[in-house]
Amino acid sequence: MQQSIQPVATRLRRVFRGTSILAAVLCLLPFFLLAEWRHDANWQKATVVTISALIVYRETKSGPLLVLVHGLAMVLGFMALFLAIPHPWLFVALCAGLGISLLGLTGWDRTLRSFGTWTFIPVLYAAIENGGDWHGGRLDGALQLMPYLAWGVLPVLLLNVLHRCAAAPRAGVLPMLRHLSRWHHLERRLGNGIDAVLPALAAALAVGLCAWLFERHAIPEGQWFIWSAASVITGELQSTSKKIRDRVFGALVGVPSGIALGLFIVPHSDFWINVAGLLTLVTIVAFREYRPAFAARCAGHALIITLLGGSLLQEGSRLVNVVGGGVIGIAIFYAMHLIRRHPSFLLARGRMNGRRSGFSRD
Repeated sequence: MQQSIQPVATRLRRVFRGTSILAAVLCLLPFFLLAEWRHDANWQKATVVTISALIVYRETKSGPLLVLVHGLAMVLGFMALFLAIPHPWLFVALCAGLGISLLGLTGWDRTLRSFGTWTFIPVLYAAIENGGDWHGGRLDGALQLMPYLAWGVLPVLLLNVLHRCAAAPRAGVLPMLRHLSRWHHLERRLGNGIDAVLPALAAALAVGLCAWLFERHAIPEGQWFIWSAASVITGELQSTSKKIRDRVFGALVGVPSGIALGLFIVPHSDFWINVAGLLTLVTIVAFREYRPAFAARCAGHALIITLLGGSLLQEGSRLVNVVGGGVIGIAIFYAMHLIRRHPSFLLARGRMNGRRSGFSRD
């Protein structure tokens, strides 16, 4: 019996991250239970902060203070972007700034991309999902939601402290406090970065353009559109091409699968909507490979929209946004690489245009 189970367990470990799944469920479950018990859906909005903090903690092996800094960045970033939505150019500028920080941090160390990514995502998604159709005073709305988002950091902070206490040398209270109060407590020294100037500029342009299109044309599910433009820019051409292929594949497989589950298998009730929400967040950390993880995430979102009675047009817009934003992001990134590698090409085109218009730019 054991011999037959062991190969299956080995295959599952190659696909799934068992420890990360357990940690995610333990951190997320209290907010879904609070939402059920208090009949307050705002508690579920805290989960985007929780899963983001958990991912950064897992990737950077950071200490309690850096978890708090990350939580503060998410809450303040949400407030800024939430308030900026009615002001297109401010919103575009803030989104472009997030794009620069996302890739700019990788110039310091590759590991910090997770910090940039999982600050950008919760800020953008929480701001647009809660503020896109907000009616009333925006400042009051932001202040109403901020406490829930701030509570979202607490489970990860407790997990972090418990882990640090277990790993600390048992030498008394003061050494323990010094151990916990170290500024970052990263697993290793930083410095393994990349040349991030060009990727950061490309991300700023791509994200800024998509944010402007979102504001100009009121694109539904615009957070997917804006984020997809940044997500595909990894800093290297080869991995950028792979990233857009993985995202397109995941959307093509995941969205129809989620719709099918919602139409034919999963019952339509508040309980199953909450279960789908929890599992969708868990899929972010559950898989070792990006492609199945993104497909599962798309399936989860499509399932939730179907259970809520959303239209096929609303569900299909996610697929269009993933592809459209990704194409814009990779096109700008490739164009900037082409200009950097062949600046004479751009100069020649400029001279040609100058002659056609009757003057030279020399």
